[in-house]
Amino acid sequence: MSPSFLGLPVELRLRIYEDFLNEHTHVRRNRQPSNTHFRLLHVCKQITDEATCLRQYISLLHENQIRTLLSNANGFSLSCIRSVDVANDGRVIRLRDKPLQNFPVSVAHEALYRMKNMTSVRVFNTTRGTPVGPLVTGAGLSLQFELALFPVGPPRNLQSYETFLGVGPQNTLFQSVQPTSIQRLRLSGACRFSQSVSLVSLEHLTVDGAQGSYMERHLAQDISLSRLKSFAHAQRDAMGFEFTEALLVAIVAQSSTTLTRLVILDGRKLETTALGAALRQLQVLDYLAVVLVSREFEHNFAQDIASTISTLKLWDPLYT
Repeated sequence: MSPSFLGLPVELRLRIYEDFLNEHTHVRRNRQPSNTHFRLLHVCKQITDEATCLRQYISLLHENQIRTLLSNANGFSLSCIRSVDVANDGRVIRLRDKPLQNFPVSVAHEALYRMKNMTSVRVFNTTRGTPVGPLVTGAGLSLQFELALFPVGPPRNLQSYETFLGVGPQNTLFQSVQPTSIQRLRLSGACRFSQSVSLVSLEHLTVDGAQGSYMERHLAQDISLSRLKSFAHAQRDAMGFEFTEALLVAIVAQSSTTLTRLVILDGRKLETTALGAALRQLQVLDYLAVVLVSREFEHNFAQDIASTISTLKLWDPLYT
């Protein structure tokens, strides 16, 4: 057998393509990935034919790239795309005589709507805003986080909705996207929901550096019908939403027989008795990572850890 890459078994090559894409799309410090993965498709025809997973992901980084894509891509190539990263300009133009209509400054929404089979979108802050010329009389600019991406209705097949946002204005989710279809949700930055939502299909929830009082007041209720398989929380800084006992109770109440992964990276408000009570109810928990920032150890919660656990990570920075 040839020692070259193409001499490897096809099953192994397909796995390598997938691992390569997973590594390429891994987000570090909220930085949006590039499109350099497409270079691999130009190595040879065999890789072009085999590495179909590489054509299922694209990163919409700035306006010039998006306009070039819309001008040159055909319907078939866009229909292959399943996962999209997009830098969101967020600005929309509203007319005085059409107050309910939104006209996004960026054309990113046109690209997103043409990707008919898109199931996953990850949203980032833009670093290259689009210049806006003089507006007509009666027109004004406003920031509309989600309506800038989906101004005329929800994407048809969206199942995963993740935000990777830093410090900035408050962003409102679920103005257009339908919450009932979302299975994976990641919240970050200053965010809130447009109204009380029902996340009945939600299976994976990550709260990473989300800011604002909305989360503390409403998140437990919003996930009250969700049967989660994984939950992860990180406060990141003093402005971030703190993990609370009420949220843990809400998670356990509905997901005691489904939750397999629990990550709490800031348990500042979490008492050991509450953690122990929750662990006793989590029947299929496989992965547990907890960072406790507390001097309260009235209860030995370690004795409540289920035998189903295969990975356990505990850390208290006050005792290191």
